[in-house]
Amino acid sequence: MLLKTARRFELEVEAACVLTTHYHAVVDGAVAGLSAGLQWFHARYARAFNRRYGRFGHVFAERFQCRTVDEDGVVDRCLYVLANPVNAGLCDVIERWPWSYSRHGLDVTA
Repeated sequence: MLLKTARRFELEVEAACVLTTHYHAVVDGAVAGLSAGLQWFHARYARAFNRRYGRFGHVFAERFQCRTVDEDGVVDRCLYVLANPVNAGLCDVIERWPWSYSRHGLDVTA
C-alpha cells in the first residue's frame, strides 16, 4: 500500500519497515506530495485495517514525523530503518524480518 501511495503521489520509497506498533520509512519527494501522500496512505490503511479486524477510528496515534536528510545520509537512514526489528529484539538479522523493504535491497551497505 505504501508503494502504491508512492506511485500515486510521485514519491520514492527508499526503505520501509513495519513493526508491531508503528512503521518507519525513508521517502523522497516534494513536501506537498509527501504530506498529501501520507495522509492518503494513513486513511486507506486505517480503512483496510479496521475493516479486516472489525475496528474503527485511527490506527496511527500520531501524525507522521518528517525530517530532511541530505543525500549522504540516505544510506544511514535506510540502514537505521531496516535495523529496527533487530534493535528491538524481534529478529536476529535484517534479512529475517519479513515486513521490510528497500529499493536498494536489504543489504543497503553494499
